[in-house]
Amino acid sequence: MAVLAYPFLVPSLHLITGGGVVRVPAPIPEGQQDAVGRIPTAPFDEEDILGMLAPSLDLAPGAGGSLLVLTRSGGWRNGFREKAVLELQPPEMDVVGAVRLPLNVQLVAGGASGALRVMDGEGLWYRCGASGLLRGADSVPSRHGATGDNGA
Repeated sequence: MAVLAYPFLVPSLHLITGGGVVRVPAPIPEGQQDAVGRIPTAPFDEEDILGMLAPSLDLAPGAGGSLLVLTRSGGWRNGFREKAVLELQPPEMDVVGAVRLPLNVQLVAGGASGALRVMDGEGLWYRCGASGLLRGADSVPSRHGATGDNGA
């Protein structure tokens, strides 16, 4: 199976399996709901970019066939947009866990071991622990009223 995700603006994932392509809405934290459908007018400045919807900044495999998605929580922390990792379980891509991150994370890595590793904006990697760290989030991720559809 392969998963394609748009990093900005389009909150959807495309699952590519032996049976074709299935589009599912990407869950986003409630703190990003106000950004759904909002497209700033050009030219963009940094504030416009930081306010844009960012449903999937990075993707990584998780334990047991899950998918780890780095997204913005919608909040601010120490001068940067707070990030969160959502753990999604195929094929419906249900959210099975989430965690907010205290670092300005740029990349996420996981794998069969269940360990969550993140890289900050300075290139430093942090091991966050086993998949047990991915627990229910303070705010429940939302599918923003979208429904999946089949198609390429």
